[in-house]
Amino acid sequence: MNRKESLTKIAAGAGLLTTLPIVGWGRSHTTDFKSDFLPRWETSKGYTLKVLDKMPEEHFNYAPTPEQMGFGRQLTHMAFWNSFYIAPFEGKQAMPEPKEITKAAARAYIEENFDYCTSVIEKISLSELDRKGIIDENYWREHTGRDLLLRAFAHTSHHRAEAIIYLRLKGIEPPFFEF
Repeated sequence: MNRKESLTKIAAGAGLLTTLPIVGWGRSHTTDFKSDFLPRWETSKGYTLKVLDKMPEEHFNYAPTPEQMGFGRQLTHMAFWNSFYIAPFEGKQAMPEPKEITKAAARAYIEENFDYCTSVIEKISLSELDRKGIIDENYWREHTGRDLLLRAFAHTSHHRAEAIIYLRLKGIEPPFFEF
């Protein structure tokens, strides 16, 4: 095959690839966001609880340095911010963190928080996913509903990963990653 034929075939292939988002293999990326997000959110809840369950009560407030949050606080902080991002869809405030961070209190708070956030996410309309100003405060005002859900997911991963490091520092094998 000569150079001209090769370039023609590459251009034809590129042309076909540009039609894929239009065709979308029968899926709309906007309407499927929640159906893609919710199962992963539920998996994230289960995996987070498995990480929490691995740390023995006697090490639940362990922190590698004084500047870092303890293990339990990493996870309750994570859950607080989930509700910070998601409660405004209902015009509500974030769920306050438990004052005392015991393993049982943290587990109950995280389960309740994930379940509350799930119930809100299930009711979010497609227009709310694209709307800005759901949180009407300075920095947050420019975030869309979709941004807020993705922030909750990423923030969960960030703090759960820190908690996994704490497990490893205590010589505890973390649960196998789930997505």
